Amino acid sequence: MKALHWKREHSSLVLGVLIAGVLLGVWQAGPLAAARQVARAPAGLHLSRYQAAGGLAPAGQAGPAALAPPAAGPPADPTRVVGPPTLSAALIDDILAEYGSPAQGQGATFYQMGLKYGIDPAFALGFYVYESHCGTQGVARFTRGIGNIRWTPGFASYAGYRAYPTYAAGIEDWFKLIRELYVDSWGLHTVAEIVPRYAPPADNNDPPTYVATVESLVAAWRARCTAC
Repeated sequence: MKALHWKREHSSLVLGVLIAGVLLGVWQAGPLAAARQVARAPAGLHLSRYQAAGGLAPAGQAGPAALAPPAAGPPADPTRVVGPPTLSAALIDDILAEYGSPAQGQGATFYQMGLKYGIDPAFALGFYVYESHCGTQGVARFTRGIGNIRWTPGFASYAGYRAYPTYAAGIEDWFKLIRELYVDSWGLHTVAEIVPRYAPPADNNDPPTYVATVESLVAAWRARCTAC
C-alpha cells in the first residue's frame, strides 16, 4: 500500500513539473513575451523615431523643434533711408565708374559716411544719379556736390548752390543734411517723404518720377551686391 501511495505522489509531482514547463514556455514565447520585453526596456528608449529635446533624430528625420524656422520680425521698408550700408564700397566705386563720374574712387567715403550718419549710402548714390548723373551734368560738374544743395551762409557758392573743396566734403554734407534736418528734425524717413521737401514741385521738379527713379536704382544695385 505504501509503495502504491508513493507511486501516486511521484506521478503527481512529475505531472506538475510538466505542466509548469508548458506554462513557462508560453510565457517566454507567447504574446505575454512582448509585454515582458517592454517592461524590461531601459529608461529613455524611444519606441518611435521622434527624439526628445536635446536628442539627435535618425538620419533624414527631425523632431518638430528642429524643423521650426527661427522667429523673424517684419521686413524693413526698403525705401527707408535710415539704416546700415546695403552696398559695399567696391560696388559704389563700380557704379561711379559706370557713369563716368568725377567722384570715382570715393566708394569708401560714401560707405564711411553711411556708417557715421546712419544713412544707407545707396540712397546718397541714387540722389547723385538723379540730380547730376553722378556729377557729369549741371552745376555738380563744378561744385563737387552730390545733391545740388541750395547755398546757405557758411558755404562757398556756385550759381546759388553749395560748393565744396573736395568730393569727400560734398559727400559728407549730403549725409549730414539728410540725417540732421530731414530725419532728426522733420521726422522724414523714406524716399517718398523726403523728396517732396528736398525737390519740391515749385522748383520745377517732378517728385513722383524722382522717387520712383531712386527707389528703382537702389533696388537694382542691392540685387547686384552679393557680397554685402
